[in-house]
Amino acid sequence: GRGQRSETNLDGLSNPLALGTALSFGAVLVGVVLATHYLQLWFGAGGVLAVAAASGVTDVDALTITVARMVRDGLGRETAAAAILLAVSVNTVVKGGIAAVLGGGRFGLRVLAVYAVVLATGAAALALG
Repeated sequence: GRGQRSETNLDGLSNPLALGTALSFGAVLVGVVLATHYLQLWFGAGGVLAVAAASGVTDVDALTITVARMVRDGLGRETAAAAILLAVSVNTVVKGGIAAVLGGGRFGLRVLAVYAVVLATGAAALALG
């Protein structure tokens, strides 16, 4: 009823400022920076997009930081935007899949429908430049 506090169990959450979390993110960032650098050298824009797709499975932050810095060093803005959109798209599809598996089919379809609209909007914005 009213006036009652709902208590949430936050025991499973980690502090994002904790040393272990920061070191883990640093390791991921270094891996993404190195992979992006070398795959761009070897395969051009396709290499950057390959790293974006692989990175999007788990996280988009490291890729976004890496690609944004690479724009200063000559990476085309279109390639950078496409890489970030690709990473976000892969990450969103993975999260939608998780929602479908853990929340059930109906819930998953609702989540995926919303995600599809968001991704279509992002793709349209990229296409329009």
